[in-house]
Amino acid sequence: MKILCIGDSLTKGFGVASKQNWVYLSSEKSGNAIINRGISGDTSGGMLARFYQEISETSPDTVMIMGGVNDLFAGCPAGVPQANIMAMVHQGFSLGLKVWLGKPPICDFSNFRKDWAVLINHEVRKNIIAYQEWLDSFSNVFQVPLVDFNEAFRKENFNALLYLDGIHPSQKGHRMMSDTFVSHIDGTKK
Repeated sequence: MKILCIGDSLTKGFGVASKQNWVYLSSEKSGNAIINRGISGDTSGGMLARFYQEISETSPDTVMIMGGVNDLFAGCPAGVPQANIMAMVHQGFSLGLKVWLGKPPICDFSNFRKDWAVLINHEVRKNIIAYQEWLDSFSNVFQVPLVDFNEAFRKENFNALLYLDGIHPSQKGHRMMSDTFVSHIDGTKK
């Protein structure tokens, strides 16, 4: 299986070495070719703009899409990343690809870096929760498999050791994400 992972810093692996990133670890554990096309700071609009090119360059049979949180940090309403994610999913379907969605591990707001507080006001928090709920509904309605990284972190009570700064996963967080992703891959083979 050849999997393209398109996303933002949560996919790229901001703050950890490339060989400690969940995408790399998942490739090593699963034996599948898993390509990391995460860009730190990218928005869902940026992902959509480069989506077709990424598919053309890598020729995957599966695409894993996870992003949209940066849109919300920038003050966009939840509908913006929803529309962009929906467009990528349907473009992937039209290209004959298997499409998976990732639900980012962000739902505990107590551990965010203090200097980011201006970005993470009540409205942003509300939109992040609404966006994550929408991912659940959208994946269910359109039968898009959802890799729920948020649930894995929730089971650990969003332990601060899983994060570098309350948003980006630590090495331990990336290992947990890799375990979650490899379990998903294994589940698709049954």
